[in-house]
Amino acid sequence: RAAPTRWRPGAGGAVTWLRRNTRLPVGRDAVLTPWMGRNLGELARRHGADLIFVTSSPYTMLLFGDAARKQTGLPLVLDLRDPWTLNFLQRRHPAWRQAWEKRIERRLFTAADRVVFTSEATTTAYREAMPELPASRFATVYNSFDPEHRAGLSEPAQQVEALADGAAAHGGRAETRPLLIRHFGNCYGPRSMATVLRAIASLRDNRGIAPDRFDLVNLGRVSHDDLDLAVSLGLSSVYRFQPVVPYAEGLRELARADLLLLIGYGGERLFVPAKFFDYLLVERPILCLAPPGELADLVASTRTGETFAPDDVAGAADLIARALAAHDAGLNDYAPAADLVESFSSVQTAARLARLFDDVIAERDASGPALG
Repeated sequence: RAAPTRWRPGAGGAVTWLRRNTRLPVGRDAVLTPWMGRNLGELARRHGADLIFVTSSPYTMLLFGDAARKQTGLPLVLDLRDPWTLNFLQRRHPAWRQAWEKRIERRLFTAADRVVFTSEATTTAYREAMPELPASRFATVYNSFDPEHRAGLSEPAQQVEALADGAAAHGGRAETRPLLIRHFGNCYGPRSMATVLRAIASLRDNRGIAPDRFDLVNLGRVSHDDLDLAVSLGLSSVYRFQPVVPYAEGLRELARADLLLLIGYGGERLFVPAKFFDYLLVERPILCLAPPGELADLVASTRTGETFAPDDVAGAADLIARALAAHDAGLNDYAPAADLVESFSSVQTAARLARLFDDVIAERDASGPALG
């Protein structure tokens, strides 16, 4: 969907209230659980499966996997790309649904042999929320980048020149190409471009840097609020968006950028956005806007950029100004911690997941199968 989004937590009239309060917990597909359990169990037996691995969201997948576990007695690993009941998006649901989903989540996590999350902060939060379960029940396997995509990031020199010409036509000057600032993914909820827009306006107002020195593009959906803010700041010609691009094309666009934006979900701390790993792949400097925590620590430890508080306009403006000066001088001081960066390649993370599978199967073999 190409249309900009509008985030209004708690907004809506009677129809919205009725819709929210009549939805089934987890999701309407939950009614398929018995049927899915039988069919998945049959598939597992037919193909001699050793383990059931379920990834979510949607969270109904977790119900289906547990139903297959009951059918087969196989060990179960639940993988959550995002937290479930600890997710800030759950706050939109009525209290009764949140309570039911917490009960279902606890039952599923109790039945599983392992529950995998994509951030240490989430793993720790669930250990604290469910102290009755062994800490070893919960594990972290980060998202990753595929090193094979590096081969597609190189491009002929004329394509780079064409990009520069296009940016110049957008508002820059050919001899001083604008600083290319890119954000990969949708802006929704607490994730906003507001701090970056205000930083560019600050550089114009306080340092006399013309807005046409910047080319700010979001590769994904944007919010009406950010578009409205760009207009009010006189930056509507600076901020553009391209809602849908193929993944490989998106990576090439990131690789051509001078500065990449990594924007967290406001003050939320239980997320390491998957785009961070795409940014590691393309090896371009990062401006991160996030509270102190895991995401900021990863940016610092990999030496891939700098992190500022979500509303730190002055900090963001300073980094953007430094990036512009380095760009104009033809300098490139990007020097990531290569060994740590490579630890987030899919080769390494797949190996970690495989070891986790081996451990789960070995534990089950030692204790014997359990049905139900």
